Amino acid sequence: MEPDGKDTRRHINAGSKFTIGAARKETVITTPTDTRTEFSEVLQMVKVLPEVDLLIAESLFDVPEKAGIVVSANDEDDLKHSLSRIKSPYENDRILAIVGRISEQMSEWQGIPCVSDLVDIVSRFMKS
Repeated sequence: MEPDGKDTRRHINAGSKFTIGAARKETVITTPTDTRTEFSEVLQMVKVLPEVDLLIAESLFDVPEKAGIVVSANDEDDLKHSLSRIKSPYENDRILAIVGRISEQMSEWQGIPCVSDLVDIVSRFMKS
């Protein structure tokens, strides 16, 4: 996430367990991993942070029961395939939006908005 050549990236590459990069308007915490971090581990990390409004997890199929879901899809077949891979049962009211190229083909699917990127979803979420 941090670009090569920056001090924080050099610190990460040197083997730090955690790296915190603080700038004027943002703070980034990184920790290197050999494998994908399990969502349960992410939730443990979030517990120590101040109030978290939104947590975005990409390619997550073991969705916690109360979590809202954003699905990424290229087309309707891809969408149906992604929905079939979610381990916990989903209900349309838990699906906040569908993102990706599918938004070029349709503006909604079964009443769920299809948008081109996460910026729109985040702004909708923060306004509600």
